[in-house]
Amino acid sequence: MEKKIFIGLAAFLGAGLLLWSLLVDGPLDKELKKIDAQLEESTQKVQSARHAKSNLNRMRSRYQAEKLNLARQQDRFINKDDLSTVASELKTFAGGFNLKLMDFAPVLDTYFSDMNTGRIITLPINVALHGNYINAGKFVESWPKLPFYLIADEIEIKRVEENQNLLRADIKAKLYAWNE
Repeated sequence: MEKKIFIGLAAFLGAGLLLWSLLVDGPLDKELKKIDAQLEESTQKVQSARHAKSNLNRMRSRYQAEKLNLARQQDRFINKDDLSTVASELKTFAGGFNLKLMDFAPVLDTYFSDMNTGRIITLPINVALHGNYINAGKFVESWPKLPFYLIADEIEIKRVEENQNLLRADIKAKLYAWNE
């Protein structure tokens, strides 16, 4: 009899544990897995947000740097009417290379042309220098350092006088300017 009671109690306890597992523990396990999945998803979203914030800060600083660079580049476009400034700066710049600026003249047909309707225009300029060959080459090579855009198209070099080492460099260049 005791054996039967013990077996009955054991069966009752086993059935209770099985019922507990099916009715209480199973749904709690599913709920726990669901919460774990939501936690993992939230963690991934937080990490993505951190990366996005980091990228956003990096992009902002890069944008500011590019904006500053663009402003510097825009400042190099002079006004079409400021050719005297260009001439004086070019004369000073040429002096730094032991060259003498002999002529600085825009091609007048283009300068007064009404066909230039864009905001930025190209003005053909003729520049003449006296000096030696090496200095003339270094001078033209250094034009990107000037505070305005001046690009050489053609350079013609000839002696000023037959028995001298003094050369004349005639340079046809393009000056980029605002058309305002």
